[in-house]
Amino acid sequence: MGMVAAVEAWISRDHVEKMKNWHTWLETISKQVLAVDGLKTIINEPVGLSNNSPSLTISWDPTKFNIYGPDVAEELATQKPRIAIHSNQADANGNTSVTISTGQMQPGNDKIVAGRIVEILSRKHEKVKDLNAPSVNISGHWDVNISFYSSTSQHTFFIEQEGNWIKGSHKGDFSLRDIAGTIEDNQIKLSSSDRHIADNILFLFSGTVSGDTISGQIYMGEYIGATFKAARRNQKVVRRGIRVPKGQPLSS
Repeated sequence: MGMVAAVEAWISRDHVEKMKNWHTWLETISKQVLAVDGLKTIINEPVGLSNNSPSLTISWDPTKFNIYGPDVAEELATQKPRIAIHSNQADANGNTSVTISTGQMQPGNDKIVAGRIVEILSRKHEKVKDLNAPSVNISGHWDVNISFYSSTSQHTFFIEQEGNWIKGSHKGDFSLRDIAGTIEDNQIKLSSSDRHIADNILFLFSGTVSGDTISGQIYMGEYIGATFKAARRNQKVVRRGIRVPKGQPLSS
């Protein structure tokens, strides 16, 4: 019955008028937030059939505002009226951002959203403190045991550490993806995401390093959280020369 109602609503909807309303709401939000010096906005047109509605991205230099997109998104999500938006910690240019989607908005929501964002980004925020120096180096190959709500799984980290900054790869059950993060004292924070068609599974690791082990929690967004324990793999380096044959084998 729900599917029938959805199809009937879709057929009877004035799609041109709906798109016009969405753009009007985003333009209202954009105009209000641009009154805050240092903010930039861009309206993103929908691509493809999924979530076929425009969105507005608001970006800024986090060193000038002392707040990042995910911090704004969390405040909007946890205080009334609760507002759900997308966010990005930093792009290639170092700017942070939030993105407002229109698909679920109702008349009047545009003014509420604009007012809340302006209020947050007009407020003074304390400067983000520099990270303390790391007390350990976790570069290497790690075997990771993850305990989900109803199962366990074996993953792998390949990590390179440069001071406080971590980069590398995270091999999960179905894919190999990039991983990045920070280490302060012996506390690590790592992020990777397992992207699939119409889905994106977030892995945010936070834990404590003790010798050749790491243990902690995993935040997985809309999915139930998990815990993990990792052990550094001590690989023996085998030094051997490589001989490249001069011709093809006589048989296969």
